[in-house]
Amino acid sequence: EKLGDTQMEMGYYDRCTSLFRTLGGDDYLALARLLGKKSALYMRMGQFRDAVEILTEVVHLFRTKGMSRDHPELLRVTSMLRDARYAAEQQGIDLSQKPSRSRSTNKKKNRGESSLSAASSSSIDLAIAFDKKSEAMRKARRYEEAMEACMGALRIRRELAEEMESIANSSQKKKLKVDIARTLRNQAFLQVKMAEYGNARALYAEALSLYDLCGLSSDHPYVMTAQKELKAIDVRVYEDNLGAKAFRDVTSASISSNYRRRQY
Repeated sequence: EKLGDTQMEMGYYDRCTSLFRTLGGDDYLALARLLGKKSALYMRMGQFRDAVEILTEVVHLFRTKGMSRDHPELLRVTSMLRDARYAAEQQGIDLSQKPSRSRSTNKKKNRGESSLSAASSSSIDLAIAFDKKSEAMRKARRYEEAMEACMGALRIRRELAEEMESIANSSQKKKLKVDIARTLRNQAFLQVKMAEYGNARALYAEALSLYDLCGLSSDHPYVMTAQKELKAIDVRVYEDNLGAKAFRDVTSASISSNYRRRQY
């Protein structure tokens, strides 16, 4: 299975990296793993200069974050960088010189095709990183930040679904749609926490529709959880309205009492 020409796939990696830097830049390990996968793709394609540049960036990232020299991640990336430099030297590539614009352009045109699994694996890893960030922010009750991370995960999965539409098999498509529905449900849960009940209902409805489209039964845990949380919105709205009414009644009674005291 092929994603398309390499230029398209590299563009896809670039979009994922850009999105990560915008919404999830604090998780530098996830960013480093994404860049590592991109460098591994370059290595398989024989584009050793690009691999060296990316791996050098990762090493610099680790060092700026204060990672110890004997950290397993730093040792692994350093080893990859050493292999990439050796491969470049064997090809007669002078790493001290930057490639010209025309050479870079021609190189992009001559790149071959690469596998779907490489791109899908990196994007899935990135979406999971956003999931983890969203969960951490939710537990910290930083709901707006949790929502941003959740939207990042949703955007990645939807982009991947579009890329895979004409090339993936049915089981891959189904799994991705279930993941999209699960992300919608997480987003709906956050909307409830933010008292955005109308938005939450719409997101739950969309998630349940996707679950149904994927053939999940009514007793599937994902479906049951979404339905339970959707019904709980009505209870939440009732309680909020009841609390508001009680507050108004108490306030009204207090005003009336103060007014009667002033009369006497």
